[in-house]
Amino acid sequence: MYRNILLVLSVFLSASCFAGVDTILHFSEIENCKIEVSHSATPKSKTGTILFSSYKTINGINMTCNIGKKAVIKSLSHALSVLATKENLANVTSVRIGHIQYYKWVKAYLESKANSTTRERIGYKKFNELIVTDVISKPFQVALQNSDFKLNSASCEKRVYYSNGAPEDGFCWLVIGR
Repeated sequence: MYRNILLVLSVFLSASCFAGVDTILHFSEIENCKIEVSHSATPKSKTGTILFSSYKTINGINMTCNIGKKAVIKSLSHALSVLATKENLANVTSVRIGHIQYYKWVKAYLESKANSTTRERIGYKKFNELIVTDVISKPFQVALQNSDFKLNSASCEKRVYYSNGAPEDGFCWLVIGR
């Protein structure tokens, strides 16, 4: 019986060891959206992730909202400058930008592709390569370069396509380095 109790306790206690710890680096309201940029890492991890979020609260529910290039550059640049002063946070290797359709310039670009001729749906690798092109990632690149980071690649999941095969959305991370 004690063995079963110990087993159950070890499962519950070990699961809590993997919970990420978030440290808010930037919070502001720009373009009627709340923008929060935080550092997230599991305890004792050597690497972390920057979490970039934009939302507005409607009837007590946080809803994602669309933001522009200037808001991205301003908020991410500030967050990275704050990160540079934090000695106790793990080195960042990625920036979670989330759903790409919520960035105004990205949505406009993808919608323009939806109006083009029918073509074959692009695969995982080509989708990720599209995300790191200047037309989509330039505001993030500007902020990263201001803090001596560089954009290496992207990794996206939950990819969605228009009926003609053009990309519509994906949940993405930018893989970064020094």
